[in-house]
Amino acid sequence: MRTILILIVSIIMSAGCSSGNNPGEAIGYAETLITDNDTAGAQKTCDGLMKVTSIETLSARELCRLAIIYMKLSESINTDENIAVATQCYRIANATEPDTVTSFFSTVPIEEAQYEATLRSIARSLDNPQDTIEAEPSDSIHLITDSIPCHEK
Repeated sequence: MRTILILIVSIIMSAGCSSGNNPGEAIGYAETLITDNDTAGAQKTCDGLMKVTSIETLSARELCRLAIIYMKLSESINTDENIAVATQCYRIANATEPDTVTSFFSTVPIEEAQYEATLRSIARSLDNPQDTIEAEPSDSIHLITDSIPCHEK
């Protein structure tokens, strides 16, 4: 009976979350699904939200919450795509309200703080790309000339 009740509530919440009227509710639902180890459901909820909601209309706090969800999802499914979306959420939040981002991540549990460090690192590398070929020192072995003449017999 309890399983049926949970299923019914999940279906109702999923239908309500997919409407895009309240992104905060959809994000909360996805967070619950992550907690319940339902990564497929969380992925579907977040992807549905992203389809019906312009990312620029989300608050910095909502973007931070989504970034964490997508980072958690990246640990088990769609790694590259989820990290890319998480990074996009983080960068937009940080560009619009950096104080909110700092405040948000200062209050998350320690196990979620790692995501912010990763996202910050990725965002910095995207915002300040380095030309690695020019930065590498040349191989000095090719610059040394042989001072001993070679005589063939």
